Amino acid sequence: MNEENTELARLQADLLDCFFRDESADVLARLREVETGISYRAWIASFDPHMAQLAATLVQKWGQRSDR
Repeated sequence: MNEENTELARLQADLLDCFFRDESADVLARLREVETGISYRAWIASFDPHMAQLAATLVQKWGQRSDR
């Protein structure tokens, strides 16, 4: 895996972690603070707040973590 793919994989893991843990209505604010997302700020800023909350709800209801 090259460096760019490794960075993207870390970002994806951090985003999923936010979706798993966040029970608040402002999951988007938490996503904006993800340290691994620095080079993806514009992409994260384009997220619709309602869709980010929906993603968190779906991950919490249907997601499974292999590390737990």
